[in-house]
Amino acid sequence: MLDFVKYFAICLLLCVAAAFVTAPVASGDWPEYTTTAFAIASHATPDIRLSDVRAAEAAFPDGKVYYEQIAAKIDAPQGVPELGFHRARNGQLFAWHFFSYPALVAAPLVALEVSRVPPSKAFVLANWAFVLVLALSLRRLFKSASQAGLGTLLFVLTGGIGYCAWTSPEWACAAALLSALALYLSDAPILAGLLTAFAASQNPSMAAFIGFAPLLRFIVRWQRTVPLFEQVKRDIDWRHAVGLAVAAGGAVAPYLFNWWAWGVPSLIASRSTSMELIGADRLLSFLFDPNQGLIIGFPAIVIGLLAIVRARRDVLLAVAAFLFTLVLALPTLTTQNWNSAAAGVMRYAFWSGMPLLFVLLFVLVPRWRASWALAALVVIGQVVATYTATTYNYLQMSPLAKLVLAKAPQAYNPDPEIFVERTLHRDLMKHIAADEVVVFSTEDGISRKALVHEKHVASDAPLCGPGQHLNGYTVSDAGGGWRYLNGPFQCSH
Repeated sequence: MLDFVKYFAICLLLCVAAAFVTAPVASGDWPEYTTTAFAIASHATPDIRLSDVRAAEAAFPDGKVYYEQIAAKIDAPQGVPELGFHRARNGQLFAWHFFSYPALVAAPLVALEVSRVPPSKAFVLANWAFVLVLALSLRRLFKSASQAGLGTLLFVLTGGIGYCAWTSPEWACAAALLSALALYLSDAPILAGLLTAFAASQNPSMAAFIGFAPLLRFIVRWQRTVPLFEQVKRDIDWRHAVGLAVAAGGAVAPYLFNWWAWGVPSLIASRSTSMELIGADRLLSFLFDPNQGLIIGFPAIVIGLLAIVRARRDVLLAVAAFLFTLVLALPTLTTQNWNSAAAGVMRYAFWSGMPLLFVLLFVLVPRWRASWALAALVVIGQVVATYTATTYNYLQMSPLAKLVLAKAPQAYNPDPEIFVERTLHRDLMKHIAADEVVVFSTEDGISRKALVHEKHVASDAPLCGPGQHLNGYTVSDAGGGWRYLNGPFQCSH
């Protein structure tokens, strides 16, 4: 008991310290989450009023222009103040995204009202509180403070570290999902269900936990000598049923609220997603894009998992984790804003990688002393990934993407939105006309790749100059009528 108290105290101090040295970043649907959080803190309901907008504006003055746009229209009897908000059938104004995360932020917001700490800190306090939950969940799983500490460190060292400062639930949901897996496999299914309910209420695909958590537990507990039916029966008891039901309740809650407020199951799905966008190209981009794909946030974790998995049980766990990640990923492929404000690895890939991280922790951490070299390499590799994620933003090419485009441009054919916005350093893909040519050049001014539309045939001049013709390039299809011209380019009269 004394060891647990010491561990809890150390983790609490570290998380509080991390929260107070972390500067809040208004990003990731921040107008919705900030105004809703202040609404709940002020009047205990998620309907947004003018006073809530003013309170959010005072806490995040950098967003003044956007908050003023909301405030100017908030009392209009009809219409929508701005994208991300919609007036309900009863006349109240709500944010598109569900309010479970803002409700959790409201507690520290109220507490900070009596202190001199800026209220914006409430968001990072809430985010780091989930890391504390994760540290305690991993200690329950591993029954070792040092092993739990290593697991928590690896979570912090995912390439998604940039999200810990965001005023949105990416960081909290990722930690909640990882904690839920640890709790479910350490026989605390109801707590796991509560954490999953929160995560799934913000990111609906996390409801996949309901199917994959029991599968992972079954693989861990599987015995050859016990008949399959008996093992399934053994693994299903009332506590696990309740835990999964709680998780399902959290996943369903946003849909019920949407029906009540707007008469549709999901306002986000109907306004900002498209099933037509799902395809192999998007999935490959999700996993391997050198600007924002899952691989740049979890490089050493994926390599470590492949290196440590040997036994049949571990192979099955790894396969199940990969399938879990794919299920988490698929709904996100419908989003219309693919080059969304990413902090290194894209936000969807960050939390979708949690099953992979969990299986690595489950297999590697208990034997880290025997596999200390691999554990050290994983930590070092993730330190590099974490640092690299801080060196560029979503309107810049990553160091790896620049290298590939400079040396082998034909090998990287990103989603056009990624290429355009990161090449021009502006959030404007929807405003690119078919007669424009977007050219990526190296730092020494050599053009290596160009994006052109099939309707635009006069692409020679931007790359070669008037009166010259372009030669010596290859062509790659980019979808939607767009195509890439890959250098090195040669020009002739």
